[in-house]
Amino acid sequence: MYENRSVGATFEQDTRDSDQDGLSNWAELVLHGTDPNDLDSDGDGFLDGVEISEDTNPNAAHSYPTRVLTVSNTGNGTVSGAGTYRLGTDATLEASPTLGYHFTGWTGDDSGTDNPLVIVMGGNRSVGATFAQDTRDPDQDGLNTYRELIFHRTDPNDPDSDGDGWNDGDEVSLGYSPISAQSTPPSTPAFSALRLPSGAVDALQVTFPTRSGRSYRIEESLDLQVWTVWEAGITGNGVIIHRRVPASGQKGFVRVVED
Repeated sequence: MYENRSVGATFEQDTRDSDQDGLSNWAELVLHGTDPNDLDSDGDGFLDGVEISEDTNPNAAHSYPTRVLTVSNTGNGTVSGAGTYRLGTDATLEASPTLGYHFTGWTGDDSGTDNPLVIVMGGNRSVGATFAQDTRDPDQDGLNTYRELIFHRTDPNDPDSDGDGWNDGDEVSLGYSPISAQSTPPSTPAFSALRLPSGAVDALQVTFPTRSGRSYRIEESLDLQVWTVWEAGITGNGVIIHRRVPASGQKGFVRVVED
């Protein structure tokens, strides 16, 4: 120092971002009280800059960005999984149909038929589910699942719910109960004479219930030993079959045979 000197210094805000969290060092130290050398000051998994932009506290681990998953009103079923989730985490929705219905798809912010459905909560989401009457027939008894469960209280996975040898659809069609083994179509055909005005027998009316998928034939005999086929290939379909067997010719006996 050979002479008196006057020296000044200049300072400016530290706009550097040492931890690359989206906030300048000045903002971290002066405005937010965060660590400019730690990109996640509270260790909650979110950058300090993200928390500031989301209006959550970057110094409190219990304060973090969230997104809301809402479920729109649905009919004939329910959906679980609605709620508030951490930003970026997975949420799982599961659709549950009411009795006789089945899940058919998602609506709103998601689509498809995956069930359960996993959603990444990158934003607020609103999702609905659609349900329809279950018209499938898994047991192939002629009744769809909706009718079995709602109207008849039968098992949609068992073609013969009461175990009486008749499938549920045939019993319903014939007017019998598919859930009572004591309520079954008759095991023998009914016969009645059809007469002419003179009173002479013109024909024999043969009436018998049939099982779906079975084949029937009508036979006639004079001695109950030798039988002749009068009609074959009668297809059963769960209805009452009526046949008029003419009285002409030599007929002592008539029977119906299920093949």
